[in-house]
Amino acid sequence: MPLFGRKQTEAGKRRLERKLYLAQESESSPFDLSECELTEVPTGVYTQIRVLRKEALLLNDNWLTSLGPESKLTSLANLRVLDLRNNELTDLPNNIGCLTCLQVLSLDRNKLTWLPASMQSMRNLQTLGLRDNRLKSLPSEIFLGLASLKLLDIAGNPMRQLPRTICQARTLENLTLSPQGFTYPSKEAGVQYEPPSRFALHILPSPEVESSGGGPGMGGGGNSGPLLKELANDY
Repeated sequence: MPLFGRKQTEAGKRRLERKLYLAQESESSPFDLSECELTEVPTGVYTQIRVLRKEALLLNDNWLTSLGPESKLTSLANLRVLDLRNNELTDLPNNIGCLTCLQVLSLDRNKLTWLPASMQSMRNLQTLGLRDNRLKSLPSEIFLGLASLKLLDIAGNPMRQLPRTICQARTLENLTLSPQGFTYPSKEAGVQYEPPSRFALHILPSPEVESSGGGPGMGGGGNSGPLLKELANDY
């Protein structure tokens, strides 16, 4: 559904056509549909990503209000990077937790008011960007399963406390928030607030490598390593 009458311009259509062509030309490139004035994900894109085994989907800087039917999301099972910054999203699909290979999820500058509890299934997620949304709380369940989370940015949300289950995020290295009015954790608790750009993102081995017996430390098998680093540095 178009957002408040917004309509894709001819320039946006040409940009989309070119980017769809480029995404299919190179196996190693991300599926980049950023800055195409999209109000919805084009039909067939998720299927193409599955067929081409793409590991990165860039939908940032559009006008998206949703990610489409939940049933289509399973086609993105191999994604390691999902960039949704600067859109108009108010919620996420309930089954977004099916993206278990995801390492970077960028949702900054949307209109999110809640997060699905299924996100606890994202055991490989390292970077979660939620800056400048409308979140008043985070579901306590998600920290019980985010076993690889290193960077969490929730600055710019009307949030006053974090669930105490955040203590279960043993790998968390960098928490960025707006401390004014926060009741938990408090500054008195000794929490330090550091800019995320001071931290480098360690790239997890590809889930396929781990599942095939390669084990941690064997290196990633995908092509999105440089992109993961670039997105991490944005924080």
